[in-house]
Amino acid sequence: MFARLLFPVLLCVASPLAAATYGVTLIDRSQIFIKALEGGFTDAAASMPDTDLEIMDAQNSTETQLEQVQKLIDMKVDALIVNAVSADSGLTISRMAQKARIPLVFVNAKPLNWEVLQGPQVYVGSPETQSGSLEVGYVCDALGNTGTVSILVGDLVSEAARERTKAYYSELATDHCSGVTIQAEAFGNWSVDGGRAIMEKWLAEGPLPDAVVANNDDMALGAIAALDEAGIDHSTILIGGIDGTATARKAMAEGKLDVTVLQNAAEQARGAIVSAQQLLAGETLPPQVWIPFELVKPADASVAMN
Repeated sequence: MFARLLFPVLLCVASPLAAATYGVTLIDRSQIFIKALEGGFTDAAASMPDTDLEIMDAQNSTETQLEQVQKLIDMKVDALIVNAVSADSGLTISRMAQKARIPLVFVNAKPLNWEVLQGPQVYVGSPETQSGSLEVGYVCDALGNTGTVSILVGDLVSEAARERTKAYYSELATDHCSGVTIQAEAFGNWSVDGGRAIMEKWLAEGPLPDAVVANNDDMALGAIAALDEAGIDHSTILIGGIDGTATARKAMAEGKLDVTVLQNAAEQARGAIVSAQQLLAGETLPPQVWIPFELVKPADASVAMN
């Protein structure tokens, strides 16, 4: 309950500040969710007086992102907001911000040091294990607790991929999913193209699993594209994703995607800016600010979310 109440409380206590510029570096604008996150920053800043943003795209490169962090520091932004490409770069970025005496907010992608952030530093995001459990739990119910599932993993380096996939395994080990077994697992690199390529490989190797669960919507949409190209009836296989993007909800409304889990980009972005404002005001925050995930079923597909 505390995790669900924390973010609204923070919004209520945010203090008015003088004009401030927040330097933002994003993982990769080409990813649907990251694009929604960027939109959330823009919308939130537009609703807050004297709030300016300097947004940069790391294009999925840790080296580029570290250069951007240094550039933002040299530009003397008032606070840094980092959507980290690699969890392993978190400690380096924390030290850069500490040396420059600039408040730092990690958002959406956990840095390796997320549990031990100190000083004017905080992580704003959603509890990743919750998303994986919700997705796989729904699939087990939909399969009647019997059948096979294949897994599309985002990558090897991000905390999101690690925790979402770990949650899949944990949920599949429960009595609730005791009749569902893993058929295959592969890395789809968070992308539509990656999900399509892996699904094409699985189609060629056969047989099809009863369900595919993906670490994000983009890979799930790629799997759906491969099924469309192969002329496979969507009623023969369940497809699940995570993020609750508008594109995913459209696929759900068309009867192609069976479940997704909303990661609220708008609330994460707003939470990051509000947290940065509070840190600038000298307020003490907990190390983590949580935005809960929400299960999105076909009946919810038309609800505006990201």
